[in-house]
Amino acid sequence: FTVIEVKKDLRAGTVLAEAVEQLAGYVAERTKRLNQRYVGVLTDGADWRCYHLRVDEELEEVAHHVVDPAQPDPDRLCVWLEAILATEAQIRPTPQEIDRRIGADSPGHALERAGLRDLWSLAREAPEARLKRRLWARLLTTAFGLNSRTTTTFSSSTPTWS
Repeated sequence: FTVIEVKKDLRAGTVLAEAVEQLAGYVAERTKRLNQRYVGVLTDGADWRCYHLRVDEELEEVAHHVVDPAQPDPDRLCVWLEAILATEAQIRPTPQEIDRRIGADSPGHALERAGLRDLWSLAREAPEARLKRRLWARLLTTAFGLNSRTTTTFSSSTPTWS
């Protein structure tokens, strides 16, 4: 589900900061009331920003798209929005379409990655998670001969642990 906030010009004064704060309230309220994940989109028609509501109820910008007025590309904007809204049906599963809609540079991927990061922040200290991290670290050490316990970030392909 998505909340879209439209402003006249996001570049003017404090409009952007105020709009993000306003959008955060809308997204948090909808998320709580309907018990569904909501994302926020903020735009002035040229500048498009996608926001994820973190577990601390702060909005985090996860994707940004700018429409060039000299060379507008409505198809590119539609694909960007579709990756967030996920409303289009009967999409041909070509490598290009998959990359455009859910690839590593897509807003859909950014939203899901932010959601996974939030889930991990909630679960990382659970005893089961700690045990599985230790077991996974042992497997990686056995397979690759290196100590994988040096980082606390998720990589795109494999979670690594501290």
